[in-house]
Amino acid sequence: MKKHLIVIGIIMMLLVVGLSGCTEENTGGNNQANIENKFVGTWNTTSTNWIPTFIFTNDGKLIYVFENGNELEFTYEVDENQITVKPVEGNTHPEGTWNYSFSNDDKTLTINNVSGGTTGVYTKQ
Repeated sequence: MKKHLIVIGIIMMLLVVGLSGCTEENTGGNNQANIENKFVGTWNTTSTNWIPTFIFTNDGKLIYVFENGNELEFTYEVDENQITVKPVEGNTHPEGTWNYSFSNDDKTLTINNVSGGTTGVYTKQ
């Protein structure tokens, strides 16, 4: 009986040590979903030379809304430090890649056009 308790104790210790490395940070899929969810919503800016409003949807669509009310639709993909936008069929606007960062409890989005170097600051509505 005493032998069984020792074996069970060793197994329990191995499980505890083995599972101690399983944190949310180590589960890449959850982290990616968290990053993508930060984008979802309506974002406005007063920065010059940038689209006034971006609407990110949870199904990977991005809608540019211009001051005159016209809209252009894109798809977007996010990785840990860049977002890539691609025009949907019929949209002749070029593809773009931006570096991004969030601040102010994820209510402020700063994006920098990789090819042009211009920076836009957006506030979540």
